[in-house]
Amino acid sequence: MSETNILRLIVYFTGLVYLMFYIYEKYFIDKSIKKIISYKVAQSQQIVTAIIICTTVIIYLINPKLDYIYIILLFTLSYVYTYIFATLYYKFKTKGG
Repeated sequence: MSETNILRLIVYFTGLVYLMFYIYEKYFIDKSIKKIISYKVAQSQQIVTAIIICTTVIIYLINPKLDYIYIILLFTLSYVYTYIFATLYYKFKTKGG
């Protein structure tokens, strides 16, 4: 399997996971705590983005010939998965499961 096909599968899988999470979020997360959760999720996304930026700088110092598409994919995946996992974490933490 080529590198391009692997990247495509990752993107398709992430889209499917996000679609399932979107449906879950729409029907199973209370609207009363949604705003509180969204603030906490945004804070988590900022922290993860700062970590990704530092990691990217280190990676480019080690290997400056790295293709930029990996960095874009890294930022995109970190944003989506941080949103999903942080929302689930704060939902269960706020409601107690």
